[in-house]
Amino acid sequence: MTTVLVGLLAQLVHIALVGAAAPTLSGIQGWLETRLAGRVGTPVLQPWRDLRRLMRKQSVAAESASGVTELAPLVAATATAVAACLVPSFTLGMSFAPVADLLAIAGLLTIARCALALAGMDAGSARGGVAASRSMLLACLSEPALLLVLLALGLLAGSLNIDLLAAQQSETLLDWRPAVGFALAATLLVGLVDTLRYDAVAEDVSGPTLALVEGTGALRLLVWFNLIGALFLPVGMAPVAAGPIAWAVGIVAWLVRSLLFVAVASLLRAAHGRIRLPLAQQMLGMAVLLGLLAAVFLFADMRAA
Repeated sequence: MTTVLVGLLAQLVHIALVGAAAPTLSGIQGWLETRLAGRVGTPVLQPWRDLRRLMRKQSVAAESASGVTELAPLVAATATAVAACLVPSFTLGMSFAPVADLLAIAGLLTIARCALALAGMDAGSARGGVAASRSMLLACLSEPALLLVLLALGLLAGSLNIDLLAAQQSETLLDWRPAVGFALAATLLVGLVDTLRYDAVAEDVSGPTLALVEGTGALRLLVWFNLIGALFLPVGMAPVAAGPIAWAVGIVAWLVRSLLFVAVASLLRAAHGRIRLPLAQQMLGMAVLLGLLAAVFLFADMRAA
């Protein structure tokens, strides 16, 4: 009974941390990208101000939009929030750990993307349709790469449970196989492209609905940070029963890791400028190749063993 309560408490702390950090990290990334580009940049807390301003406005949608435009952002936000609850941040063994399957998390992120694309096409506007088609095109390219990475990681650990994968990676953190390195590179490319803001529905809505879309985008970015950290750099992620000191160490490690990912993502985007569709396609093609190499190297290691 005590273990169940501790796991539930850790889950609630995780949800509170993720909810507070998502807009803040998005603001840090925006500020850092503008600073690297030589501009002053917006304040770090600007996303919070934007969300508060949008929540005070009246919901507005295009005249040709149906109920899909209002419902789809809610579906996308719900799917992304559930994925955020499943991906661990500072500790392992939380209440939702038994159902934290990588395929389920990937499916939730896909549902969120498809829902926003459907909302973008619902109003029939040209810009919304173009943004939706771009989003789904990138999804068609990113899914094979992500599935190859999941295949490699699943064969490596014998399971697709993210907690088990994180625990195994924590034990062998200094003994990386080439397959893990290729899988990390492929995941970074997929995550970088997946968080591009092709918000098709943002052109046709305003008010609380737009705030929901913006909040979903910020939360999706943090989900990718947590996912990469749990799978490849689970530093400080102790079991949930390790105690408050281990939790504090895990939270500090999670914050440092998240800021590191924000800095890397900002540097990459500052170096390449705006990632347009042709470059995104090339990046995803490289991710597919890296994912295939990860699977091939893993099969070779298993055969040699």
